[in-house]
Amino acid sequence: MSATFTITLQSPPKVTTVGSLTQVVKQIDYLMSGTENGLTFELPGTAVFPNPDANSFVAFSNLTKEQVTSWIPTLPDALSKQAHIQLVLDKMVTEAQLTPIAVSWAPQPTDPVVDITTTANTANTST
Repeated sequence: MSATFTITLQSPPKVTTVGSLTQVVKQIDYLMSGTENGLTFELPGTAVFPNPDANSFVAFSNLTKEQVTSWIPTLPDALSKQAHIQLVLDKMVTEAQLTPIAVSWAPQPTDPVVDITTTANTANTST
């Protein structure tokens, strides 16, 4: 099965001047989320855009959030993030379908132990 992916912009675009083109979008932070079978996994990323073609350049003031967001999935970094998210979701979906059973010859799961008394005592110590 394949996940449904969404991209959420996390920061304002960062712009620069390229030749005679001003306010060229070069970088933006985003969060890519994948959802499958009710499970979600997400990774942050930073999209770095190549210099635009002067003939098809759209002035910054005419860009929409949707246009900028649509550029991200075409970048190699975003494609690798999507593949990683799909890999993790595949494992999560498989794990959700499995039921562990206790047997004497298998290691038993353990809960992580956090010693909050040491932290609390250290925090309350005054000199």
